[in-house]
Order: sequence, then structure tokens, then C-alpha cells
Amino acid sequence: MGCDGGGIWERWHILAKDTPLFGEVALAETHCSVGGFGPFVPAMPLFDGRLIMRRLLIALSLAFPSVASAEQIGEVSTVFKLLGANHKIVVEAFDDPKVEGVSCFLSRAKTGGIRGSLGLAEDTSDASLDCRQTGPVNYLDELEAGEQVFRQRTSILFKKLQVVRFYDPARNALVYLTYSDKVIEGSPKNSISSVVVEPWGAEGTLPEPPTYDD
Repeated sequence: MGCDGGGIWERWHILAKDTPLFGEVALAETHCSVGGFGPFVPAMPLFDGRLIMRRLLIALSLAFPSVASAEQIGEVSTVFKLLGANHKIVVEAFDDPKVEGVSCFLSRAKTGGIRGSLGLAEDTSDASLDCRQTGPVNYLDELEAGEQVFRQRTSILFKKLQVVRFYDPARNALVYLTYSDKVIEGSPKNSISSVVVEPWGAEGTLPEPPTYDD
């Protein structure tokens, strides 16, 4: 493409220093070549899309700690819908990601209909929780008060159902609480379950108490 003075536009690529999130960033300077001289256009960054995505995923994984994934055990219909899925109660199970030998069973409401089938409906905050010791207990990491161990999106925006964990050292018990929240206002509906840690098997021994940040 031509420019003033009969020159042509050229692009120079200059490699900038590493950046914390995006790594090495290439800068492009565009100039009009007329006898080796010409006006310059300010440098514009050229990012490597794959590198950006990889580093963003790493940053997100550090910002949001891992939580348990649930296995669906079963479901029952509560309201028949002519169009779309029925309203349901879904029963799910998940293992505590930091405490081996503890599993929780969660029942929650799932809205059906056309909006529910399209993933646009908001589920109600009705849920029930029951946690049990299912094997010898082993603490894999430090526990934190109110640490999230499970979450489930219950609307297309902002609302989620979550399970958080506490530890009661006086009773050697793990306490699990489920509730729903939104960015602005959550729900007071909740359910609680506790697991008193005990020896497992005929020759089982109690594990050492966990490191707990309350």
C-alpha cells in the first residue's frame, strides 16, 4: 500500500521483554519507507493467543482452589412439564478433596421446563446434605475454616449452591454446611451435617488432628 512520498508501508517486529502473564510480547512498528526515512506509527503489541490462554488458565486455577466434582446417584420428578424437562430433585455424591475417607451426599432442587432444559432457569435454594466417614481418614492438606469443598451453578448468572467445611477440634468432628448465595443477596436456607472422625476397622487408629486455620 502506498504512502506520502511514494514509499510503502513496512512492519518491523521487535521482541519486548518477558511480561509476567503473557510471556514474550512482540511489538510491531509501522513506517513509511522513503529513502530509509518516514513517519512511524506507535508500536502495537502482538500477543500469542495460545500462550495467553495457557497462562490465564494457570492464573484462574490459582485464584480458585479446586473443589470436588459430584457423581449423580439418582433423581426423582416432582412436577410434570409438558414442554421441557420435569422439575426434579437430584441426588449427588462427592468426596472431600482434602480429607480422604469422607463422602457427602447432597439432594438439591433442579428446575425444569423449557428454560430449565436450555440452562436458563434459576434453581430454588432447597437442598439437604448428609456426610459420612466411608474409610480411614487421612488429611491431605491444611484445612481452613469455611473452606469451599463443592459448588454447583444454579442459575445462568451469579447464583450458586456450595458446601463449605469447618473443623471442631474439641469434638474431633468435621462440619459441612450447604447454602446458596448470589453476588448481592443469598438465601438463609441451609443444611448441615457433621462427621465425628473415628478409627476405621478392627485395628484402626485415629489420625493426627489436621492443621486447621480458623
